[in-house]
Amino acid sequence: MGSTTNVVTLDPQVIAKIKRGKELIAECIHRLFNTAPGERVRNVTFGTQFKRMIFEQNDFVLQRAGSYLLREAIARELPMVDISGVNVYTDPEDPHRAVIYTTFRLKSDYEEEIRMSTTVTVK
Repeated sequence: MGSTTNVVTLDPQVIAKIKRGKELIAECIHRLFNTAPGERVRNVTFGTQFKRMIFEQNDFVLQRAGSYLLREAIARELPMVDISGVNVYTDPEDPHRAVIYTTFRLKSDYEEEIRMSTTVTVK
């Protein structure tokens, strides 16, 4: 007897919704980085204290503290996200800029890891 292969095809609309969901999560993470707690009237806990750190020296302490604050905020605000990494580095081209690299997966989709970066100017 010959072997049979089951092929599962997804509707293109389903695929588009999955991709759009990942884009929305990445956008939400970006907004989370750039919002201080208390800025949103109906969700006063949304955000991070990272914006308060922009006048600090861009060094290892800022990078570790920023990484911790951002990871904590993502875990609190986005329970559907499994965080692989949040790293803050000094931009090699501009020492007054911090680059935030975030790697995450949606808990419902462990197949694809999503990476994003955001740049913040530190005075």
